[in-house]
Amino acid sequence: MSKLLISTSCRHTKENEPSGYLYVYDICENRIIRKSNIIEHPYISSDPNPRGGFRGLKGISIFDNHIALSNASSIFLYDNNWHPVTYFWNPICAGIHEIKLFKDHIWITSARNDLLICLDFYGNILEYYDVRRLLRDIHLPNNHTKPFLTRNQILEEKYDFRNPQSHDSSFTDNLHVNGFAQLENSDLLISCGLIRNVKNKILHNINNLVRKTFIFKKFPNLMLFYKKAFSHKNWGLHQKNKKTLELDNYSCLIRLTRDGKVYQSINFPFCSVPSLSIYILHDKSAIYLNTTAGKLFHFNPYNNDIYSISKIGNNFLRGAFQLSDDTLVLGDNNELIQFDLYSKKVVNRAVLSKIETEGIFDIKILPRNFHLPPLSFIEHHKQILPINQK
Repeated sequence: MSKLLISTSCRHTKENEPSGYLYVYDICENRIIRKSNIIEHPYISSDPNPRGGFRGLKGISIFDNHIALSNASSIFLYDNNWHPVTYFWNPICAGIHEIKLFKDHIWITSARNDLLICLDFYGNILEYYDVRRLLRDIHLPNNHTKPFLTRNQILEEKYDFRNPQSHDSSFTDNLHVNGFAQLENSDLLISCGLIRNVKNKILHNINNLVRKTFIFKKFPNLMLFYKKAFSHKNWGLHQKNKKTLELDNYSCLIRLTRDGKVYQSINFPFCSVPSLSIYILHDKSAIYLNTTAGKLFHFNPYNNDIYSISKIGNNFLRGAFQLSDDTLVLGDNNELIQFDLYSKKVVNRAVLSKIETEGIFDIKILPRNFHLPPLSFIEHHKQILPINQK
């Protein structure tokens, strides 16, 4: 197997520009054999985050003869001929990162509100973990994050987190839950990609309430004035304090056991960007990417012993997959890296995209019995079933 499926996200894209793609890349021949346009997030024009946010294609997951793709809030399910089976969402899910497909359900990381959620193929919640509540059982440094959603608010879908204007992400996204992996004994490793020290939470709460008032929904220009006048200027989040605040930010893996106990696993201090891509290897060991430092941590997920730390990334380390020869393929912004973990050598580096603001998000193998994806998922869906994400 030499064909990789790679999702990407483009930073600083304008509303009328593609914000990401799905690639099929032949790793043996070092060439792109398909580049597909994606279905954009419905609220991408309202997303204020120029770096990533709701842009691009996110998680990829394959189960039997089906494949699931996600943007920041919707799941698209296809068969091995890329015929659309269904697509769905739940308003509580937003900032989707990693996904894991099963026969009749899918697990999703919802980074916008620090949830790990299981949905059926109609978008109904079957199970969920509020990671903020899980962290109450362990004492993490500088973690003042408290649960802000009740069980009823989650299950009754009271808020639409797909719309960036419905919430203050600097308050709702405090852990940036962006990945998970299941161990052989059924324990879950959950990635809290960036635990941030958010100051002046009272002002953030007020901001959340203000955003939902009728007057700001009726007059969007008034919202723009409000944001410019009051947002970061008075909240201790302005530029001169940015480096100081980042000293308090860190990444953490937690382990949730089958009997509901929670333990701290790997911890990366002094993070300015989220850590990503928790991945279980063929030999049952694990890797986790410290994206801020550009380092790959290889460790024992049961006792947290660290086997090795390898400096690989130069830009933005994200996305990981182990090939049949045990080498790893990793994304480093717009570069694809093949790395031999055991000799600690980079086997190959290839530029996936000439666009420097385009970054690799997720990497999977395209199974042999799968055809190439369509050139445009937008046109593909128009021919078969209408897209109506709102």
